Amino acid sequence: MALTNLWKKKWLNSELIFYLAIFFLPFENFFFAPSAGWAAITPVILALYIILNLKHVFKAILKLKSIIAFFIAAIILGSMTAFLNNVNVTDYLNSFVPLALGAVSLFSFYIFYQKKQDLSTVVNLVVISYAICLVIGLFEYLALEFDNSSFANWLSNFFKRDYLTTNSRVQYFFTEPSFIGMHLFGILLPLYWLSRRKDLLFIIILLALSAIAFNSGVRVIVDIAVVALIYFGYILIKHKKALYIPLIALVLALGFSYVYNNNQRIQKIVNSGIYADGSLASRYFRVQSSIIGYSKTPGQALVGYGLGNSIIPIHLGYDEAYEKYESTFKREVDDLDKRSTTFHDDSVAYSLYIRFISEFGLIMSIIAIIYLVKITKESVLPQRWLYFIIIMYIYVQFESLGFYAIWFFIVTMLFTKKSEMTEKILKNRISDNIFRRKSR
Repeated sequence: MALTNLWKKKWLNSELIFYLAIFFLPFENFFFAPSAGWAAITPVILALYIILNLKHVFKAILKLKSIIAFFIAAIILGSMTAFLNNVNVTDYLNSFVPLALGAVSLFSFYIFYQKKQDLSTVVNLVVISYAICLVIGLFEYLALEFDNSSFANWLSNFFKRDYLTTNSRVQYFFTEPSFIGMHLFGILLPLYWLSRRKDLLFIIILLALSAIAFNSGVRVIVDIAVVALIYFGYILIKHKKALYIPLIALVLALGFSYVYNNNQRIQKIVNSGIYADGSLASRYFRVQSSIIGYSKTPGQALVGYGLGNSIIPIHLGYDEAYEKYESTFKREVDDLDKRSTTFHDDSVAYSLYIRFISEFGLIMSIIAIIYLVKITKESVLPQRWLYFIIIMYIYVQFESLGFYAIWFFIVTMLFTKKSEMTEKILKNRISDNIFRRKSR
């Protein structure tokens, strides 16, 4: 009886749980996060939100049946090929973690949209939480700039993974600095398109510029540069005005000049190629060896090597890729050696495309992309194709299906379908009430 009464409490059944999860989006790296890979707290809170909204789950299942059917088929195929290829049981089980986290994000986002169709509170919380995260990043930068090791060590006590004291890099409160781009372009930018909130745009610009100024890492600089090029290209195609070209060229030139003159890693990469940077070189090696592995077993590449078996194509192409490897940074590459008996990892590619092909095969990968193109085509969101291209890009260097970006994209496309929302509503949207239905 007591449990039933607790369940019926309005504060527990309200959207407070979802809002709490949203607030924790940039604070994924707290020391009590359940995972050290992508240390995230939000999915745990979102799982509670789903439990508290079980009556909405069945309806969501009916609406998302094509996605669910796809992943059931992928899991069955991936399980069959995994055990045919003698998968390590630990790696096999671990491979279900990002799938489960992804399902949590998909269902929780869908249920929230279905119930509320209003992003005002969500955007308010995002602005506040990422602003706090920015302030923390500033304190981290000052601690490094003034060599205040005591303060840096104190801050690092709150982190699950520490780059601040071990690598002297500003990581804000993200798992690692390289994840900044995922938050910028997988969460914040789409929310801006949906809400047109100027304070959110200010947070996006401030986070991007501070990440560059604080030398948080090469990955975030590359992400910002690539997305800027994609965005400017979209503007030129959309507006077809030549007057934008000189301005765009000037902005890109000034931005590149600043980054080149203030970041030694970027200088090395520009001057000497990808092998000049150890992290980039090892990532390239993972992709290269996997592709060589696919070419050696094309039939297997079509259906995949199984859940938890991302390492197999890397092993198949290891020797040939190693002969071409020119970087002095070899620790991670040596760890991947097929003669190593201690290395077991279900996510070794650091690229969602490579991991998906390795585990589920090229056929399932093509089906997934076709589905994403289909729902993008059916949306009336003005930036839908720009959104699609950016989502496709940010996962080139990020492998976890657990991250929110792809699921937020899917739900956004589904809730901006022509059959459910007209272009007039989108063009005349007021603040962040994009998903609110027209009053009857």
